[in-house]
Amino acid sequence: MDLLHSLEEKCGFQIRRIVFREELALTVYILSQNGSMRKTYEHFQHSMKIASKVFARGLRALL
Repeated sequence: MDLLHSLEEKCGFQIRRIVFREELALTVYILSQNGSMRKTYEHFQHSMKIASKVFARGLRALL
């Protein structure tokens, strides 16, 4: 079982406009960039508000 599937089952991790796979990718991207939100919202083309919300959900799911 992969990380994506495990978190999806455990947390019901998905919001309306962003697919779960992208939520996980965004969270891992932020962690790999040492928290650079500016790079993240430019890379994923989401607003800072959406990127922050998704990251918070992703972090809770990983913990």
